[in-house]
Amino acid sequence: MSAPRVSIVINTLNRAESLGTTLEALQWIAYAGEFEVVVVNGPSTDSTEALLAPWSDRVVLERCPVANLSVSRNIGIAASSGEIVAFIDDDAVPEPEWLGQLVAAFDDPLVGAAGGYVLDHTGVAYQSTYALFTRLGDPVASPGRASPERVFPYSFTFPHLIGTNMAFRRTALDDVGGFDEQYEYYLDDTDLVVRIIDRGYDVRQVSGAHLHHRFAPSTIRDHRRVARHRYPVVKNHAYFALRHGLAFYDERTIIEEQRAFAHMHQVEMVQAVADGLIDRDDLDRFLQYRDEAVDTGLRAARAVRPTAHRGQLPRGARGSMFRRFPTIVEGPEIVRRVLVAGPGAASIAAARERGRALAAEGQIVHLIAPTPHRDHIDFDHGVWISAVDVSTSPWRAARARGARRLTERFASTSA
Repeated sequence: MSAPRVSIVINTLNRAESLGTTLEALQWIAYAGEFEVVVVNGPSTDSTEALLAPWSDRVVLERCPVANLSVSRNIGIAASSGEIVAFIDDDAVPEPEWLGQLVAAFDDPLVGAAGGYVLDHTGVAYQSTYALFTRLGDPVASPGRASPERVFPYSFTFPHLIGTNMAFRRTALDDVGGFDEQYEYYLDDTDLVVRIIDRGYDVRQVSGAHLHHRFAPSTIRDHRRVARHRYPVVKNHAYFALRHGLAFYDERTIIEEQRAFAHMHQVEMVQAVADGLIDRDDLDRFLQYRDEAVDTGLRAARAVRPTAHRGQLPRGARGSMFRRFPTIVEGPEIVRRVLVAGPGAASIAAARERGRALAAEGQIVHLIAPTPHRDHIDFDHGVWISAVDVSTSPWRAARARGARRLTERFASTSA
């Protein structure tokens, strides 16, 4: 059985620098089939258009007129042509096996959605593995394993797929009408997953399918990952809870929960001001719109029929032409090379250049290099640079730590 055609959708807004790295990394994807890349830009005001110009013959380029992630995602779905539609953020870097492992979950025709592991910018800690959410839009403690027993229509607690690493069967997207455009940001992915579950599809959390999420600044959070603008978070939490929670709680209880949710964010912001992470003006603005955000979300939920949502995806939406994305890695087989750079700028530069040359030949190259800073992962022209901290341990110990982590990663991707 041949591997299905896949459309990878990237929705971007004012992140030219990180978007370039994401597109570059996709050239080293090792997948047995064909995939296309759909980039939906806008309304960006930075250099994103200029960055995309050299990629114009390799990607499907669309534009979104509003700063609404769900609108942008629906545009991407409509422009795509693959049997499977995968989403990756514009500040994420997939590992070479990512797509193959993610798509493998769709071997079962009952699977409508699947998602993989997300590592943070350190390349060591996980942002998400086996997440669970409730019908009130709240996360619950992860069991440390997949929870297929929780995948059934109207389950109160269900598996969650994080937006930067998820894929959907096109027929399932058509069936539920795509993303609800009430969610300009936050719980958009959760809402889509729960509606797919309620339509009787299976949802899989894949053990693997790794990608690295860099958390670039946005209109919501700054470079330190501190949320400064929380209106959509509070509004969409109220909208989600009233849309999906009424089978379990009466409306009055749900409203009380939303007031408590808004107060929790107020407490967090007060502490953030005390810690010097945000300005007092940020807190004052939140206090002005806090109650309005809750009320707006509740009104929006009441205005929509239980089985409908704002922004229905056109039935059978499909791009007019599949545009295969060219890759440097030939086929699903991976040739790995591990390089080690000794201490000193000259050694690191020489190892980096050798790694780039090998990567240009289609090999997957990992470079272990010393850094005076915390451990982190960089991606440079096909070279995965595992930078290991030598400020607190000798180079020999740091090098061994980096090698051990690579061994663990290789084992997890081949499992």
